[in-house]
Amino acid sequence: MKKLILILIMTATAATTLAQSQLSTVRGKTKDGKTIEVKYYKGAVEDYVESVKYQVIDDLQSQVKSLQADAKSIQGKLDAANKRIKELENKAGKNSNSEELRNLREKAAENEAQITLLNDSIAILQTQLDSVSMQSNKELQALRDEIAIKDQTILQLNKQLTAVNTGVATPVIGLETGWGIVFPGSINDNWERDYSTGLQAAVYFGTGRLSKSFPISVEAGVGFRKISLVAHSNSFEKKIEDATDKDGDHYEAIYTFQNLSESLTLKYFDIPIRLCFGQPYKSKASLYAKLGITPSINIGTSKIVGTGSYDLKGYYPEWDVTLENIEELGFVNDGDYKDIEIKTEPNKFNLWGNVVLGAYVPLSKNIPLVLNAGLKFDYPIMQMGKAYYKDSQALPEYTGLLQNGGRTFIPSFGIGLVYTLR
Repeated sequence: MKKLILILIMTATAATTLAQSQLSTVRGKTKDGKTIEVKYYKGAVEDYVESVKYQVIDDLQSQVKSLQADAKSIQGKLDAANKRIKELENKAGKNSNSEELRNLREKAAENEAQITLLNDSIAILQTQLDSVSMQSNKELQALRDEIAIKDQTILQLNKQLTAVNTGVATPVIGLETGWGIVFPGSINDNWERDYSTGLQAAVYFGTGRLSKSFPISVEAGVGFRKISLVAHSNSFEKKIEDATDKDGDHYEAIYTFQNLSESLTLKYFDIPIRLCFGQPYKSKASLYAKLGITPSINIGTSKIVGTGSYDLKGYYPEWDVTLENIEELGFVNDGDYKDIEIKTEPNKFNLWGNVVLGAYVPLSKNIPLVLNAGLKFDYPIMQMGKAYYKDSQALPEYTGLLQNGGRTFIPSFGIGLVYTLR
């Protein structure tokens, strides 16, 4: 039994090496010091034991061959003696009692006795050899039975692996929604950025994996995006040196703004296109990363809504006088900022770069739906548009939003469902 365990351990150790099918040999020693040799075929999936060989078998076989050689040699001498005896008997008669004949008969008797002893020894050794060979064959069969069990285990594991991987290579249809914070890009001096929210939703189709060795696929779909931009300013002063009143007189316009805010909403029709690294399993959670671009078409932009107040004074250097709160000349105190009309010119087309990191979580092995959740990061590659005061003579380029193209950074949290098509 100890020998069998040793054989199994040695065979299992050898079986861990994957190679092309070839006959290999492993040698070792049993606890009682005997040499043991196992020959087996190594394969990519299974190992087949060809033979189990003990040193004791070699020793017995060697002894049997030696005794058989001795018996053959003695038999040769016996045959020669018998031949000579026959010749002498034919020449001198069977009753001849010559000394040579007596010696030959004694020698033949001794040879016959030796041959009998040798045959008895050979029979005993052959019995031992048959017994050991039978034990070897039993252990060989035990090894083969053990390997058969191992092969069945491998098949079962392969079935389980196939079950686990079900859905990995399948096309999918996905639905996702996201909510995030909009970080406005650079704005004009005297204005400060406020953080607002953005919403996204999309439906997409994902291909099966493009590579057998790496889970990568392509996703494409359509979606909707809505973002808001907000900026504010506590107070600032703006001067326009060469202004003209309705009477044609030149003066320096002095604007003083207080507690200003601006807000703007933009809506887009999205066409997301992405590479997905990692795909959903039906039986376990998995991670994924997506890298893509999203062409967007502007389908709606609100007017910039401004709130706050301003004062407008006029300094006439010709008379060195400052006029204020004269409505006839347009000088006012506590004027309403929204009365200064702001014009918005959004770009009709934009292109967003995006990165997504998340996880797939299966709902059930029997349901082809997988939940996905993760973080998404969007940044517009192209400018979103521009905004300016409609009366370009008054405060040119001093509205707060959509300055320098209005680029925004939007991190968002997304959640969705993935339906596997197979």
